[in-house]
Amino acid sequence: MNHSRHFRLAALFLALSLMLGACGSAKPVSTEAETTPPATTEAPTTAVPTTEEPTTEEPTTEEPTTEEPREPLTIEEYTLIDKENVKVVIRDFAEDEEGAQINLSLANGTEKNIALCCTSLILNGYTMTEPAGIRLEPNSETDAALRFDRAVTDELGITEIGSVIVNYKIIDTDTGEAVADPDAYEIKTSAFERMADSKDWEGRELYNENDVLILLTDVTETNTGGTCFKLYVENNTEKHFALVGVQAVVNGRRADISYLGIVNAGRKALTDLIVTKTAKDKYGIGDETDSLELCLEARDCSSWDLLFSTGDMFCDLSGSVPAFSDETEADTEFVPEKMLLEDDTLALACLGWLPADGHGPGLKLQISNKTDKDIRFRVDEVIADDYLMNNCGLIVPVTAGGTADAALYLDQDVLNLTGNTEFGTIVLGCSLQDGETHEVLKALSAVTVETAAKERVTVADTAKGKTICNEKKLQIVAIAYTGYSETVGERLYLWVKNSSDKTMVLEPIYTKVNGSYMLGIGKLTVPAGKMTIGTYTVPARETARHGIAEFRSMIMNTLVYDADGKLQFTTLFGGIEVK
Repeated sequence: MNHSRHFRLAALFLALSLMLGACGSAKPVSTEAETTPPATTEAPTTAVPTTEEPTTEEPTTEEPTTEEPREPLTIEEYTLIDKENVKVVIRDFAEDEEGAQINLSLANGTEKNIALCCTSLILNGYTMTEPAGIRLEPNSETDAALRFDRAVTDELGITEIGSVIVNYKIIDTDTGEAVADPDAYEIKTSAFERMADSKDWEGRELYNENDVLILLTDVTETNTGGTCFKLYVENNTEKHFALVGVQAVVNGRRADISYLGIVNAGRKALTDLIVTKTAKDKYGIGDETDSLELCLEARDCSSWDLLFSTGDMFCDLSGSVPAFSDETEADTEFVPEKMLLEDDTLALACLGWLPADGHGPGLKLQISNKTDKDIRFRVDEVIADDYLMNNCGLIVPVTAGGTADAALYLDQDVLNLTGNTEFGTIVLGCSLQDGETHEVLKALSAVTVETAAKERVTVADTAKGKTICNEKKLQIVAIAYTGYSETVGERLYLWVKNSSDKTMVLEPIYTKVNGSYMLGIGKLTVPAGKMTIGTYTVPARETARHGIAEFRSMIMNTLVYDADGKLQFTTLFGGIEVK
């Protein structure tokens, strides 16, 4: 098999997916898939007329002055496109207490269902995470608007909108093909000449290398009970890149994270990393956020080549070590108390079993630091009954000579989807890090925990569903679909069995959903001779960009690597349909 040809084909399809934007609401990072910032057609600048009011001086008293309200911002009317029987006209600029908008008139003189898709909106130098899109039925006309909510502009420190760069396409929404692909266009308002970036961003510096700055500016609760980590990203490179989440650990517990968006070359962005309420409940993450460890990758939008990895970015948000609650009683009959590992650096003990209660079951652990410096104990790999749990892990800071309790929660989905109700054997792969530099000090011996259910647990080594791949001793079966979620998107559960003698890493390159190409997330690792159940997700912002309201079909292209990063083969066009 010609792997380089398949990779180039996959990269081409991904670039196409990033160019076929669609519907969403405006809020900061763009999706323009070019290696250099696009040339823009500039609209004429409308100057703001200034007037000087005469002032009256009183000899003995000083009257307070009232600031004159500024003139309303204006733009020049401009025909954005008028060809292929499609016409889009930029009319005017309007403001109210809720925000600002650019009013448009659109006409579709074709027999096609089309959409004006703003693949990238750049507002005063800030790219937007959820570009807008407007749909038109065949032979129809409509008035619409590109809307910028006051909350968004206030958050970015924008008092006056001076520039909006629109990268856009007209697409056939039935086929996903481009009807027209014009150049980017810059709309300049009458505030363009005095436009300035008045926001001085502050926060915890997570990353400052490769001409990229990432700050954690705020941690808030979402309206659905999840946790939002707000990140400021400054891209001073000449390439547009996509930020993809590799791993997030909140309060020492791994959590599902989503695709963060694309940051244009030379631009800034504010983007949200969301840990949903469902994920918090699943992994036992409390409402108080004590720590965040985050690893991101930056991928070149045009080729999907890896530009850089941030590595583990750790942020202590509490000033104290997250501790396991002593109020929860562990079941020492199901898993007896036992010393799992002890050497001259630490002692690792199991204090019992934690039954499932709103999240998966878990092990209560105690880590004792025997050294004279701070350390971090990590559970890097969890294999339960021959199933690698990709979403399970633990990081526990332990002060010099101190002791810390922690809970390692297992993945309830593995039990649900295999039909079992209990785990029998759990194997933990652990390591030790320097508490300050996070440098790996040593890999610890793997430890095994056996439960009282060991003899009655049957390991499921087959799965029912749609087989996506069955070659080179790798089986991939789509076993469940969760349906659409506004916070997560489209999620597909995959069962993977690796019968080879090599660890296999599955990395999705592109997805075609209902005929539209888009980015999906679902990197999975499967050790030799083991199985895993993982998720493949098309984020909600991707489906919104493409205007997909109902999921009908999915085709995936996945690259399969070994543990050393060498490409083994490519799974092409493994597809499923949802009836």
